[in-house]
Amino acid sequence: MGRHQRIASAVLVAAASLVIPAAAAALPFTPQLTATLGTADQPAHVGGHPQFTTVVTQPDNQERIKKAVVTLPAGLFANVNALSTLCTPDQASVFACPTASQVGTAKAVSPWLPTPLTGGVFIAENPTGGLPGLFIGLGATGPVVSPLSATTSLNGIRLVNTLDNLPNAPVSSFELTINGGPTGLLTVGNPMCDNPTVDSTFTSFTGQTVTGSAPLNIVGTCVPAPLPTAAAPPAAAPTPAPPAAPTTQAPSKAKPSLVVNVRGLATKPVVVFQARSASGAAKLRSVRLTLPSSKVSFVRAALQRGIKLSSGAKATLSGAGALTVQAPAGGSSTISGTIRSGAVRSSKALQKLAAAHKPLPRLSVAGRVTDVQNGRFDYRLNVRPLS
Repeated sequence: MGRHQRIASAVLVAAASLVIPAAAAALPFTPQLTATLGTADQPAHVGGHPQFTTVVTQPDNQERIKKAVVTLPAGLFANVNALSTLCTPDQASVFACPTASQVGTAKAVSPWLPTPLTGGVFIAENPTGGLPGLFIGLGATGPVVSPLSATTSLNGIRLVNTLDNLPNAPVSSFELTINGGPTGLLTVGNPMCDNPTVDSTFTSFTGQTVTGSAPLNIVGTCVPAPLPTAAAPPAAAPTPAPPAAPTTQAPSKAKPSLVVNVRGLATKPVVVFQARSASGAAKLRSVRLTLPSSKVSFVRAALQRGIKLSSGAKATLSGAGALTVQAPAGGSSTISGTIRSGAVRSSKALQKLAAAHKPLPRLSVAGRVTDVQNGRFDYRLNVRPLS
């Protein structure tokens, strides 16, 4: 190697050492969490169901959060009235959670995006049979879709929410709000009045870990409710009268609910539906759906491999393209299904609009729900499809 070659080689090595260090130093990792219970309109008090908001903030140009574990304060319990309707995994996969399962909202701000990602928060089934979790539908109506799932566990009497395998993207702030009100997800108990804290553990993609314990900001008053006292022995009861003859209460005539969602029109269309009988009403026998065939239709040849129904249900497709799903013998309070894997076809016009992220026209879906007492309920749904 000549003198000039040796000099040039040395310069290149020196320059490379400046651009690509032998071991790049890890970036800082300092996420922080704050939490607030109650609002001016819904102040917190023992026995109430106030709004609960957590906010995670992090400066830009830091290592990104891969896993977040948040432990709620002692004395913040689940409200059983909010758990009557859960979002199934199939519904969550296509952003079709029932309205009754929504318990809050979420917003994420990223330096990569011009506007925040927003979406609903839904109480969701646990596929393994444990405590219900949360489905966070970020970006359901925007050009960037980033759904998240949080599991729920218990540490003593404290609820623990875990979000794992988060997207490897910078997030400046993430705000999650659990709604308050009679069906709010959380109930305040006496332990909340004893200096409550929210604990957190964040783990980065490079293995860094940050733990914290933030005092809970309570908007309202926290006065422990008196514990019940022992009751005096009851007085001798009089001889009871003979019981009245039992009466049979007629089932409610309330109309069942029917929800239909259509998604993925650009490449792989998916249709999700759920029919649910009203409280106290007769069980359901069947559901029939008719799609606007000029825009979206079922594909007979792929139906059997592409349809997944609630337990025991069976589906048939008429010559006119109407899908009928029959409940098992005796009926069912819920009939639901997901149709995908080539069993749904969208028109070329809709495919082009969806691929270009342009507004999609609403789809007029005709439905009929029949109960075991031969009650028939007709629906005309204007479904807003998602690209």
